[in-house]
Amino acid sequence: MPISLHPSFAVHPGGWLCAELVEPHGLTVTEAAAKLHVTRQAMSNLLGGRAGLSAEMAVRFKKAFGVSADTLMRMQGAHDLTQVQVQAREGQIEVEQVAAQLKTLYHAFPAGEYICVRARRRKSLSVRRVG
Repeated sequence: MPISLHPSFAVHPGGWLCAELVEPHGLTVTEAAAKLHVTRQAMSNLLGGRAGLSAEMAVRFKKAFGVSADTLMRMQGAHDLTQVQVQAREGQIEVEQVAAQLKTLYHAFPAGEYICVRARRRKSLSVRRVG
């Protein structure tokens, strides 16, 4: 069962960047924008949570502050996914199911081998050895 986090844990990276990097270094939005060679508007939108973090901007923060670009991108992805999942729960996202749902079960055996069992709508099973 996957771990589910409360939406409040998926923070926008802009607010975190502002509170943990920009402000502690005594920089204003304008100064931070100048240091990272981006427009003031782009920096303001990011730090204010009105724009998402791009991969390029993550690399700019990595080069300027030493923070991991990968971590920043994971923060953005988690934030985006959480926002969409909330919309889905509220019924704001509607789709028609196209593919049959697949259920995958993994059974561990003493020798460390695994067998993958796939059930397709309980009509057929396929078993294969993995690892």
